[in-house]
Amino acid sequence: DAGLDATEQLRTDVTIISDPNAGVYNASGEENVTILIKNTGTYRLAPDGSGLDVVFNGQFVHPNALNGELVSAGSGAAWSRGDVLRLTIDVNEIGAYDDGLEAGTDHRVFISINGDEELFQFRTETN
Repeated sequence: DAGLDATEQLRTDVTIISDPNAGVYNASGEENVTILIKNTGTYRLAPDGSGLDVVFNGQFVHPNALNGELVSAGSGAAWSRGDVLRLTIDVNEIGAYDDGLEAGTDHRVFISINGDEELFQFRTETN
């Protein structure tokens, strides 16, 4: 139904709140990119971020390479307005990056959900 789709688009808004200078890459030692995304819209989203489409440096990220977890709400709850999702991208699952990211390089994460789009840019730390 086109009317429902338009309503979802109007009510969906997310904002990436991670600091690009805060070391979003490899913080756990597992060569992952971890970003925080806040639901700033009124539409309730899946609590694991499964509705997100993610593109990393121009390559679509398969859902198997993503792990979303609410950090500001109880488990099993919907991702509601004001809640924050921790999205972890397993870089090794993206074809061109099976050896991780080189130090001192620029990267882009593009996120889309229900027509809302966000871009996050960061640079890996130099050794």
